[in-house]
Amino acid sequence: MFIPSLDIEENLTIDLLKEYIKRHNNFKVNITKFIGYNSNLDIADEYFFSLFLGERLYPFCESISYLEDSRNITFEICPKQIKLNELTSFLFDFYSEWTIEFENSIDDFKISLKKQKLFFPELADKYMANIIAGIDDVCLDEEELKSLYSENPEEKFEFWLSFISPHLGYDVYMSSWAWIIPYRSNRGEVPHDLGQALKLYGGVGKDLPMMEKADDFCVGNLPPVVLSNSAIMLFPRNGFSIARKCVLSILQKSESLQPYYLNNVEPYQVLLSEDGCLMIVKDYCAQYVFFIDRHCYSSESELSLKSLEYCVEQDYQNVFDRLTDKFISLSGNHVDISCPWEKIDDELFEQLCYDLIIYSSDFDPDTRHKMGKSRSRDGGRDIEIYTRSRWNEPRVKWIIQCKLLSRGATLSGAKVQVSDVLDQYGAGGFCIMTSGIIDATLHDKLDGIERNRRIGVEKWDYMKIERVLAKPKYQNIRKRYFGV
Repeated sequence: MFIPSLDIEENLTIDLLKEYIKRHNNFKVNITKFIGYNSNLDIADEYFFSLFLGERLYPFCESISYLEDSRNITFEICPKQIKLNELTSFLFDFYSEWTIEFENSIDDFKISLKKQKLFFPELADKYMANIIAGIDDVCLDEEELKSLYSENPEEKFEFWLSFISPHLGYDVYMSSWAWIIPYRSNRGEVPHDLGQALKLYGGVGKDLPMMEKADDFCVGNLPPVVLSNSAIMLFPRNGFSIARKCVLSILQKSESLQPYYLNNVEPYQVLLSEDGCLMIVKDYCAQYVFFIDRHCYSSESELSLKSLEYCVEQDYQNVFDRLTDKFISLSGNHVDISCPWEKIDDELFEQLCYDLIIYSSDFDPDTRHKMGKSRSRDGGRDIEIYTRSRWNEPRVKWIIQCKLLSRGATLSGAKVQVSDVLDQYGAGGFCIMTSGIIDATLHDKLDGIERNRRIGVEKWDYMKIERVLAKPKYQNIRKRYFGV
């Protein structure tokens, strides 16, 4: 832990610190993370001390913000001139050998943490996320666990009462895979409008995504899916089941659970965003919010909202195609969504990909960068873009490679650079977009990289591109590039 540009760490005195602060209208304060493998409780400590530092600095500042990267949590501070003495005294205590009084102030802060309205609720939520994840390392006995879950029943289901709740005016319970917003006991209660929560903390950007009514179902032995007019995603069946049990335990503790709820917990309504990145489920007890998890690699847990794996997508597509063919045949109609790919060249195809990549609201359109003209020496990256940041997920750089092929041609793994490009540009996500067919070697290559490197991967072949362009929302893009 250190104050950058102050090269007197070992001989720090309060006078030198005060002089430094007086000479700088803005300065930064760091908490340096442990490097290497850390337990969840170690990570929790990093977030707790960062939170303590930020909350204690806040009253002394005209403005304060923080930025987190893989090595540091850095606060940028503009101090209040009338608070320089208090600010100096606190920083000196924090970066010196702690006295008993200072350690007691930290303990008091932790004890009263859940009763405070915090300026940095995201740091507090990250602290709680790691406390919940590391509960097995605490070695609590059966009685201690019983007492803990009696006081905080949501933690038994790996949820916690989020510190954003006081800022929103209603309770939000968070986990690593979902949010829960319980209703009160009123039978006819109007659900809370989640727009503010999603804009401030959900990483959806300034505009809320268009939500569509969707259906969840399962065909044969295939995994459950949720399907709207615009998207199909894996339905997080286990995550939803756990979240509903959590809500019942919360309402029972608060004595808000009426017999009406117990008799009517089965029906629910599903809403899915156009791009499939956000799902909201409503039943008689609560609203449940699921975000797409591009870093969840277990297909067995079914906790998070996820895209379909290629093989599952093809299985469902085959089922839908057979049904569609039958309905089209019976109705006497025929719909052709194919695109005349021969009308565009490499440069236009890259521009088309540039327009289509923000089909997913998970990406921030303001961060798109096209890397020169087609076939230029772009180092294997045609487009760069960043994901939006959420409360528990910093933004991630993605690399998009664009490959124009003749219709029916295949794109193999040997023709696509991935690992070297990711390493060279420090990317945490990779997308391939092609007007051809992605063959098995490229699917296997990308799936292996996704699994081994634990990064996000997207695959757009001509079928996915044509289906997106067939949506009414994208007719103008289709017409711009293909004239039809």
